[in-house]
Amino acid sequence: MEHNSLCVCIFPASGLRDVRVAVPVAVRRGARVKLSCEYDLENAQLYSVKWYRGDQEFFRFVPRDEPHTQVFPHPGINVDVSLSGARAVVLSDVQPAITGVYRCEVSADAPLFHTVIREAAMVIVGK
Repeated sequence: MEHNSLCVCIFPASGLRDVRVAVPVAVRRGARVKLSCEYDLENAQLYSVKWYRGDQEFFRFVPRDEPHTQVFPHPGINVDVSLSGARAVVLSDVQPAITGVYRCEVSADAPLFHTVIREAAMVIVGK
């Protein structure tokens, strides 16, 4: 006697959603500025958060790495590592040369590796 069975399995939805970036529109030269990236991982684990100015990555947070943070050289961008992490990066002594579009890229961990990117422009003003 042969038995065939079908399992309709329902798993809770998990993944990355509600990703929002908060970048000041205008900042005075020499100021300290906080760029925020908020997200809801639902049931997923965080793989990484990366920050870019234009197409150049300048900061990365990976919770599984040690240390968790990594800064990449970018002319004029001074990351305050002690104040930066999974949901924000803090830049100190900002100058007009770093005016531009800033992008936050959030990736969930395996098995999904779902990635969401949000961006916003920031202008550095003053003499």
